[in-house]
Amino acid sequence: MAKDPVCGMEVEPSQTQYKAVYKGEIYYFCSLACKKAFEKDPEYYLTHGPTGMPHEHGHGEEHGGHHMHGHMHGGGHSHHCC
Repeated sequence: MAKDPVCGMEVEPSQTQYKAVYKGEIYYFCSLACKKAFEKDPEYYLTHGPTGMPHEHGHGEEHGGHHMHGHMHGGGHSHHCC
């Protein structure tokens, strides 16, 4: 499993179509929104770590519908509709 560098969600590399190469490393994402956020400022996420789901609307369309992801942030549990 890989960790989405934007939201922190565990991602199975063989199951995601969202990936980016940065400085020779491959990064995997749970959604197009996370991939786009990383591509805008990769150094921010690599320096600061996951910050939660990007607040970009239309996130669910990349998955073909809405479903819930559970994310752990700072010990708390929150859900994001994708």
